[in-house]
Amino acid sequence: MDLMVLGMAQKVSGFVRFNPSPKKLLLDLVNSHTSTKPGLDEEDKNALDVDNIIPDNGKGLIILLYGPPGVGKTSTAETIAMITGKALFSAPLTILIIKVFLRVLEYYQGIMFLTTNQIAEFDVAIPSRIHLAIKYESLQTTQMEAIFDSFLKDLDERNLIEDCVDIKDWLDDSVYKEKLDGRQIRNMVTTALGLARAESRSGGGQKLNKRHRKSAFGNISDFKRDFNTQMQRYIDGQEKMIK
Repeated sequence: MDLMVLGMAQKVSGFVRFNPSPKKLLLDLVNSHTSTKPGLDEEDKNALDVDNIIPDNGKGLIILLYGPPGVGKTSTAETIAMITGKALFSAPLTILIIKVFLRVLEYYQGIMFLTTNQIAEFDVAIPSRIHLAIKYESLQTTQMEAIFDSFLKDLDERNLIEDCVDIKDWLDDSVYKEKLDGRQIRNMVTTALGLARAESRSGGGQKLNKRHRKSAFGNISDFKRDFNTQMQRYIDGQEKMIK
């Protein structure tokens, strides 16, 4: 593999945070599926394959990644595609006819990732087609710290932060208790950088400072709180209707 691609993949994989055991299992299965030893004839290549009554059936690798939004499911699929040098095509399941999709799962010979935060809505026939399922949990504080550190390290190396130590202290005091997901963390950093750029064009400073990060975090935090409140009201209303 090209060293530049490998370096990019390793950098991206730094944002993918889940337990080492399923991570190794995932990488082993993907490597096994994508690699073939040179010089082997077809009989040797298929020595460890499971024979199927129907030819070409069950030759693919179907992987399910499930859990709450913003915890690295899509990033995992993107990283695997980058590491293996394979193209990644995205197709929302909502646009697919289930019967056709199930048929595709039976005969597909490549690697397919299914990602969802609504596993309860899966068709009952899908689980039996899954070779590997990995559950993603909500981010813990240490995982949030690792993601923020990845962003901050890159920005600090590019001299785009006014006081990196001060930002980390502020994150410890005010941010981690909010339990943000990875996408919200990225959006917060992106918004803060956008505010810094806008200010620099108006003759202000050219680095991300305390004011930028507080504005970005305040907006995300307020929306998160309002969304949860409205969602709880909806749930309470549905429960009253059922009763």
